[in-house]
Amino acid sequence: MAGGGRRRAYDKNGARALPILLGSHNPLDLLVIMLGTNDLKPHICGTAVGAAEGVRFLVEAVMSHPYNWRAAPPKVLVVSPPHFCAKADGNGPESGRSISESEKLAAAYSNIAEELGIAFWDAALVARASTVDGVHLDTQNTRAIGRGIVPIVRQILAD
Repeated sequence: MAGGGRRRAYDKNGARALPILLGSHNPLDLLVIMLGTNDLKPHICGTAVGAAEGVRFLVEAVMSHPYNWRAAPPKVLVVSPPHFCAKADGNGPESGRSISESEKLAAAYSNIAEELGIAFWDAALVARASTVDGVHLDTQNTRAIGRGIVPIVRQILAD
């Protein structure tokens, strides 16, 4: 194996992959960004403010990317994920994530969206995290987000 016989984890930093994806998938009409649950892991960031700054960085990368064929940047929709919840056993969500910080994501993301002149939607209006781990979505809530986002996307694309 490369790297002296040790396995290497895949690079999960979307900021590094984003320019490659923007360059290989344009022109794009709309880019939807829904992040924050991993950013709220204490060892990554742990705060809604930090997660929102990460979203700002990604949106600014999208808007400033040198698109091929003089294509305009896509419209951007920032989606705040559902809040964390306690697990079925009553303990907090997995990986030490904070329920109260997850409840701050919508306001922080909304502020960023307003500052940058992009669209925002709060998925917590239609979905909630599973009590299995207090973080991830089950099938029903994933579908609820899909159904809930359709009119938002239609409106954005119609403008």
